[in-house]
Amino acid sequence: MWSLGVRLYTVLTGYIPFVNGPDDTSDEIWAQIGTGKLSLSGGYWSTVSDTAKDLVSKMLHVNPPQRLTAAQVLSHP
Repeated sequence: MWSLGVRLYTVLTGYIPFVNGPDDTSDEIWAQIGTGKLSLSGGYWSTVSDTAKDLVSKMLHVNPPQRLTAAQVLSHP
C-alpha cells in the first residue's frame, strides 16, 4: 500500500511525498519518512478533496500495521 500511496500522492499533486526540494539528500528524505509527518494542506492540496487526502494519509501511515489494506482502500469512501 505504501507504494500505491506514493503514486496517488504524486498523481494528485505532481510532487513526490516527503521531498522538500531537489537538493534533499537520501538521508534527509529517509528522516522525513521516519517522522511520519506529511503535509496535506495548502498549495497544491487546496483543490484535492478531504476524502482523497484522508486516503493518501492512511496509505502512507509510517506504521505498516496501521496502514490501510488493499480491501480497505477499495472500500474507502
